[in-house]
Amino acid sequence: MPLDLDAIRDGEAVGRTLEEIYPGLAPVPTGVVHPTAVWRRPDDRLVTIKIRPEAPASRHDRFVLNASRARADAFVTTGKNLREEPELRAGLLGPREDTEPLEAWRRAVLHKPEPPLVLVLTSGRELDLTHPMFLGGRTIIFTGLEAGERLERPALEHGVETVAHPQPSIHRAIEFLRSVAGAGLVSIEAGPTTSRELYRDPVVVDEILLSVFEGPNLPPSVRGEGFLSIEEVRRAFTPSRPYRVEEPSGPWAFQRWVRN
Repeated sequence: MPLDLDAIRDGEAVGRTLEEIYPGLAPVPTGVVHPTAVWRRPDDRLVTIKIRPEAPASRHDRFVLNASRARADAFVTTGKNLREEPELRAGLLGPREDTEPLEAWRRAVLHKPEPPLVLVLTSGRELDLTHPMFLGGRTIIFTGLEAGERLERPALEHGVETVAHPQPSIHRAIEFLRSVAGAGLVSIEAGPTTSRELYRDPVVVDEILLSVFEGPNLPPSVRGEGFLSIEEVRRAFTPSRPYRVEEPSGPWAFQRWVRN
């Protein structure tokens, strides 16, 4: 029987719902989690889904993305993501009746009263400091030395911190969040070009929250870059049983993969 997301009214209901979708999911103090939505092609390759109006919508996918943010001490996005998603913001996504139970779960169950720290990994080019991602909460721009020097003053005027590194990368961003910012659990919301670096030997990702659109076709305009094949994921990760649901957009499967 499909889950009734409208019935989630408190933190306890959030925990029960997540257990149904991802058996064995529990609050964890440290690690790197990667929630991502993909389309499974007939050849089993996984293609990322671009966030556009014509993309297949999934309320369940929004719920698990929100849950990943609620679990995390920090999450990483990129300047490219901000350019491609002008309405992307740091808080939980959706109407208040959907986000309030997750916020309660974060406070009461995970004992995390503050929202997660946001780190934007960027070259600094075409970075719009008025983007909604920089409004509310603590946000850090992680960039190179030259861009850091150029952005430091205008970023401060917007209440945003700038960290300049001689060789910025997704690995160094995670290292900074852990060693300097004190983040235990880091969620990755970067595109495939950036996030694939975390799957090269040695694999850095500890957990994948995979939302798979299983419809026969995906509009070409929302087909992103390739992620990995299911076989490649299996080499390094062990899956939970999939939770499948028929959404108005088509069939979806949700599966948690834990690093071996």
